[in-house]
Amino acid sequence: QPAMSHFLSNLEDRLGVKLFRRVRGKYIPTYEGERYLFYAKKIMYLESQMENEFTEIRNAGYGQIRLALPTLRSAYILPDLIFEYGKLYPNVKFILREAHSGLLEKLLLNGEVDFAILNAPIKSRETTSVLIRNDEVLLAVPPFHPFAGYGKHREGQYLPTIDIALFKHDKFIFQYPDQRTRQVADHILEQAKIEPNILLETRSIETALKMVSKGMGLCFVPETYVKGASLEVSPVYFSLNSPNSILELSLAYLKNIYLPKYFQDFIE
Repeated sequence: QPAMSHFLSNLEDRLGVKLFRRVRGKYIPTYEGERYLFYAKKIMYLESQMENEFTEIRNAGYGQIRLALPTLRSAYILPDLIFEYGKLYPNVKFILREAHSGLLEKLLLNGEVDFAILNAPIKSRETTSVLIRNDEVLLAVPPFHPFAGYGKHREGQYLPTIDIALFKHDKFIFQYPDQRTRQVADHILEQAKIEPNILLETRSIETALKMVSKGMGLCFVPETYVKGASLEVSPVYFSLNSPNSILELSLAYLKNIYLPKYFQDFIE
């Protein structure tokens, strides 16, 4: 009884109305009290429905995954990923955000997506990540370039290596500075003490590769794109055989969030 009286007194103070009259030890609802009980019963009913729906969702495997990934990688990652995952969870819906790499971590930290596929390193300590694969950044050279045949094959590597210094007088087609491939390219050229002659900047790897195939310049391209590229005339690709040319493609998500079973299986 004391706890009930205390609770009701606090509730009435918070709402600013009198909910009950105390008559001979009984609580008689006022008009405001009748309306309060009306809505309280509705809320209890809705809560019951919510719990039943959540049970159905869990049992039927319904849910959604909000995924952000680089626009340029979307075509190479999503078809196989969603196809394979759909075999396990046909009722899980994907909501996609395709953006340039500079925006992906921000989308994750703002809570706008559940997962982001992006290149490490990830700056924020609020996130955790799982390595998907190492992706080497290659040099794409026109097939008729004077140095196109200068590559050296090494045992265990499927692509020839080449000295980037050979191309110090060539024109380059770059991505924008906020894109990871560009940052890797800048670092490689800086290490080689090459001041690049930049023909233009584009966010599209496909555009850059088509320009390379026409002999307009050179570009840097992650290995993933090479395997999926479809060009009438293919550039010649070289490994730079450098630890600086490796991108760590990772799946990132916020630390300490609840991971339902279908999230956990998506990570796997």
